[in-house]
Amino acid sequence: MLHAPFKVVLDANVLYPFTLRDTLLRAAAEDLFQVYWSAKILDEAIGNLVKNTTITDTTSNVLEIRARAGTLYWASGQGMESMPQGGGAITAVVTGFVNARLALDDTYAYYPGNNALMKVPLGGGLPEVLAYATQPYAVVVDQTSVYFSATGGIFKVTPK
Repeated sequence: MLHAPFKVVLDANVLYPFTLRDTLLRAAAEDLFQVYWSAKILDEAIGNLVKNTTITDTTSNVLEIRARAGTLYWASGQGMESMPQGGGAITAVVTGFVNARLALDDTYAYYPGNNALMKVPLGGGLPEVLAYATQPYAVVVDQTSVYFSATGGIFKVTPK
């Protein structure tokens, strides 16, 4: 396999606009050129995203994101946060590490905690243990129940 003869450094001004970045990375994937960038270039591109509210500093380590009724909810190392889908103020739903798996209904967010399935009001508040389980992982919710996987199987909690 032949390697592209040209070496190209992509600067922040071409990494930030989606369509231009996509076009250039697709061309590099077709071996039209070899692509390079530096940590400083990536920092600048991220800075442009932050400045234009596409992302914020507090969402740079998002593990999971969900949308519900015009609001975005995400889990990160800081906890669970939310903000309007159109942008705006970020609200802490719960602080502290929140596992990457989220499920939402009209009232609560559900997530695996430390050997427990947790729930917290979407508007924020104190988290509550819904069920104890060893290493809870995935979680999904329907109109009446919460289902989650943990060591030993898939479990159902009704009422939620």
